[in-house]
Amino acid sequence: MMVKDKGQTVDPRIRRTERAVMAAAGELFVRQGYTATTMSQIASAADCAERTLFLRFTSKAELLKRVVDQTFAGMGPEEPGLDEPGTDKPGPTTPGSANATPDTLEARLQALANNIAATMIRTGPLFAVAREAEASEPLIREAFDAARRDTIAASRRVWRGLERDGLISSGIDVDWVADTTALLGAADTYLLIRTAMGWDQQQLAAWLFRTWLYFATNPEPAAVVHP
Repeated sequence: MMVKDKGQTVDPRIRRTERAVMAAAGELFVRQGYTATTMSQIASAADCAERTLFLRFTSKAELLKRVVDQTFAGMGPEEPGLDEPGTDKPGPTTPGSANATPDTLEARLQALANNIAATMIRTGPLFAVAREAEASEPLIREAFDAARRDTIAASRRVWRGLERDGLISSGIDVDWVADTTALLGAADTYLLIRTAMGWDQQQLAAWLFRTWLYFATNPEPAAVVHP
């Protein structure tokens, strides 16, 4: 959830200052980490008074959340969101159509993989900062926990949409696949991939697509062992 502006009408000069602050904060958070970055450093880098900074952002945690929100939402209108394919909302774009939902399984999964990979590459460095801040900042912890729940809910919408449209194999355990693939496409998983694999955007998108396509076309899940 985005932190709302404190006023309905904002002077353009305040907007410019806010943009400068958020740009400076993002750069410092990524370079130095959350704990090592101070509001005083951010104000200095943004060329504004520290008092002005606190008028717009009541805490360092709120500022980090705003920076993460803005970066995460920075996708262009041509890029599909996780919850768009297979839902009643306009889906990902295809050549020549601004709002058409791809009508094949491969096209939907590829669009989804491309979008998530782009989002993770763009936002990953700030996810790492937020992970650091979680331990000491309830605002960040609550926001990250909410985002994790949203990721699972969005994945369920995607897979139920694919099932509804007859694009996945019969016999698929949709709920199990949705939850499993949500974990594979989550920010926490990406942070592990970033450290352990070092994949670029193309490699990440290819892995996501191949993994999801496998789940969508192989109806037999691993055997369930009952104690």
